[in-house]
This record gives sequence, C-alpha cells and structure tokens, in this order.
Amino acid sequence: MAATTIPSTTTNSAVIQQNFINESGRIGEGLFRYAYDVSPWARVVKRGLWPDGMGDSIRVLNYERALVGTSSGKGSWSNHRAHGFSSAATGNTPPDISTSRGLPPAAVVQVTQRLREYNLAWTAVESTRIDVRDAAFSFQFKEQMKMLYDCLLDAGMRVWSYRTREEYFRMCANKVVIGTPESGSLNSLADASVTGAVDFATLTGFSLAQLNMTGAAPSGGFSTKHSVLTGGVLRDIYARLCRNGAGKNSGGMSDGAPVFPLLTSPETSDYLIREAGTRNDLRWGNAGELLKPLGVTRSLCGFSHVLDHEVPRFTLAINSSVYDFTEVTPWTYQAGNISTAISGAATASSGTATLLTVTTSVGIVAGSSVTITPSSAADEEYSGSFRVISVPSATTVLIDKAWTDDATGTLVTNTNGQAGWVENASYHTAPYEMSFILHPEVMEALTRNATTSLGAGTNFDPTTRIGDFNWVNIRHEQYNPDGTFGYFRGILEFASKPMKTQFGWAIIHRRPDPTVLAAPSISVTSGLGLTA
Repeated sequence: MAATTIPSTTTNSAVIQQNFINESGRIGEGLFRYAYDVSPWARVVKRGLWPDGMGDSIRVLNYERALVGTSSGKGSWSNHRAHGFSSAATGNTPPDISTSRGLPPAAVVQVTQRLREYNLAWTAVESTRIDVRDAAFSFQFKEQMKMLYDCLLDAGMRVWSYRTREEYFRMCANKVVIGTPESGSLNSLADASVTGAVDFATLTGFSLAQLNMTGAAPSGGFSTKHSVLTGGVLRDIYARLCRNGAGKNSGGMSDGAPVFPLLTSPETSDYLIREAGTRNDLRWGNAGELLKPLGVTRSLCGFSHVLDHEVPRFTLAINSSVYDFTEVTPWTYQAGNISTAISGAATASSGTATLLTVTTSVGIVAGSSVTITPSSAADEEYSGSFRVISVPSATTVLIDKAWTDDATGTLVTNTNGQAGWVENASYHTAPYEMSFILHPEVMEALTRNATTSLGAGTNFDPTTRIGDFNWVNIRHEQYNPDGTFGYFRGILEFASKPMKTQFGWAIIHRRPDPTVLAAPSISVTSGLGLTA
C-alpha cells in the first residue's frame, strides 16, 4: 500500500490562503455558489463493504460458462437398443453390453475457473487551511463556511464518481469504437482494448486498421469512417448480451424481455429517439421498477436511457505513426489574477488587434478581460482594459486594441476573487463521446468501515470512507500553538470487485450534435448496415 503524504503545515496566518471575503462594506446581501449536476455514476453501481481481516488485496473466483465437450457442445447421441427386445426373425441379436451399444455415449462437461485480484485504494480530499480568527472580520462568516463545506461535498462526490466511471471502463470486457468495417470484414465494432487500454489516458497507440478507418485518417479530430451510435448497433449489442445470459438480472424488464441501462448523453439519447425508421409502437416501453430511482421511466428497443450531462468526450489525432484518443474534460481550471510581463507588441494584419509577446500565457483564456500597465509613461495610451481575442501560443496573447508602436509593460487578468473551475469550450465541440451499457453484475464498488478500536483499550476517531468531512485541528508547539488553524479532511477508500465483466460495454462513437456532425445521416450512409 502506498505511503501517506502528510500535508505540509504553515508557519503563520499571514501565509495561509485567505478563504473568506472580509470586505463587508462593499458586498451586498446574498451569497451564491456555482454547483455541478449530480453525476449518475454516484448511484448506478452497486456498493458494498470490504471484508475486515482480508488484507488489502483479495482474489475472486469466476466460473466460466460450460458446455459438454470442446467443439459444438451438442454432445453425441446414438439410438437406444434395450436388451431383450431383439428379434431373430429380423436378424437382430441382443446388444453386447461390453460395446458402445450397451452404454450411451458420454461427453465431459469442461468446467474452467478464473482467479481475478482486486485491491483497495484510497485518497484524501482536504480544504485549504483556515484561520478561525477570520470569523471576527469576514462578511457573513457562517454562510461562507457552509458554502465552503458544500463545495467540499461536491468535490468529494465527484472524485468518487470519476473513480467509479473509470473503474467501470476498466472492468468492461467490451471496449469498442463504431466504424465502417474494414475491407473483407463485417465487424463494425472495432476493439478499443487491443492496445491494452485500462483508462481514458491509455486509449492510445492504434493503427488505422485497428480503428476501422483505413483510408480515412483523422482530420480535425475525427475520422469520417466512424459513426454515431445507432439503434441498429444497439440491437446488435442487445442480442449479444442476451446470448451471454446478461438478461437474467439486467436491471429491468419490459413485457417479459430484459431492459439494459444505457448511460449516454442527452444529445445521443435524443438522436436515438428521433432516428429515422424507429416505429412509434416500439419507441417506448417500460424501463422496470429498479431503474425508476435513477429517473428512468421508459425504455427504447431494450435499453433505458440514463442521461449523463458529462459523458467522456474525446478527440482523435495522429501521434508519430499511431493514433491516440485524448479526453476533453467538461471543466478547466481558470487561475486567479495572472500577471505576466509584456516584452513586445505587433499590430495584427487586420489593423484592429495587437499580438503581445509575454513571458507566459498559461491561464489566460480567450474572451477574458485583461488590464495593461505600460512600463513607460510615454506609452500611457496603451493603458487600460482590453478583451483577449485568442491565445495563439504559450508566449503570445492577441487583444482587441490596435497599437501603433511597440511597448512593454505588465498584463494582469481581471478575475475577481480566487481561481476557479469554468466550462471548457473544447468539450462542447469534441467530436467523440463514450456511452456505457450498465449492468449491475459487472462490478461492485466496495468501501471500508473505519476501525475504531484494536482492543486493549485502544480508540480511534470514527470516520466514514465515502467522502464525509471532519474538522481537523491539530495543535503544534511551533505552527499551531493556540489551536486556531484547522481544515476539513475526508477519506475515500474504493475497491472494484470484478464480477461478470463480459456484460459491460464501453462504446466510443461520433456525436450526433449538428455543431460537430453536420449530417447525422452518416449513420445511414456509412455502409454499416446497422441503422434503424
């Protein structure tokens, strides 16, 4: 088990990051907080408890499906001839009990098992250090403290949700990319696990043929050989799931047939509902009682749609001689007020903008406001606030002000307050996304009950392992003698127990968003033969 890193301590309150705004004379009533949509991954995977006394690594035994023999599984049959029913008139003689006519042919059932190991992992989520003396000077201190705590709960839940999603992806035995079959093949589901992908960062190293895109190398982040998710593709997967026995505990039933949860984006769900050729009488069915807590009340052609507004999205591009998927996250970190030195300026060819050469443009985003302070009084005309048009490189920034002369100075971003997470514009234009077939028997997410005593009079603080936060205030002779510095800390422990991983599907496909895929009819004209 990896060693724990002890958080560094601070020497005095002056260097503790200020968490609370104390400008009470300039802040009106009301405090507001941005939040996130609740991820379905926080509740779609079954949870359990790690067994005590079993160490931090456990093996689970899986029995594979069994048939007789090693070929067709049909067995061998022969006509049964009962002893004593022979007739001399017809030339028959009693069967010889020592030959195969005296016993039925037998075939051995080949039973195989697989041992799989799983481990307990953990992480900690903490707040920045807080000086309790801020309470005497900060505006609406209690309200701000509550919002800080709520932000921690959001962050902790998202850490758990992200872990659950990536572990489910790792467990899925079926990781595929939908694309036009290669020449001479009928397989439209390219195997995305062929290069050993275990998480989103390792969806790399593919050849053109491995992703069904020979003759259509990616351009602009995608290949034209790849398709959106269609009803036909889902029906093909549905048949495979049923053949594999996944329908027994699928999560729902409709008219006696299993219903499987499909976790997908609202855009893909809408496309599947409206897809040409879908019969109205088959468009909706009953999703089953077990899926109603997730907000799912209906199903479409054997799949209930569980909507995720933050499905994984990707771009695809060449990397040396191979091709890599790169995840595009929905949020990007925007730093607080960034200051960088301007060493040069050149008016753009349009005559309406200026390209500034700066020490670093990291953290500066297009559309943001910046303030420029020239280093020379002679360049005072270049002083003021301007809008960032674009950030062409790591050392250049294009602003909406035409300068007629070179100038130096300082550029500062106009971000009120501290840094924060903002929407990532690239997420809205990423050409690929990933949908999942969620089956309750693919894996179980285990956590651990905290140990409160080891006997012999020992006692430990009770803590949960799913992101509940406790206030930590540890006195220290030098750093915290008065007990006035503290922070919130939560522990998360997670283990992925593998079960019937063949039931899990992770499907990479094009997005049916008109801003990315102007003609969703690619699913009809691509030659897949798997449309509605």
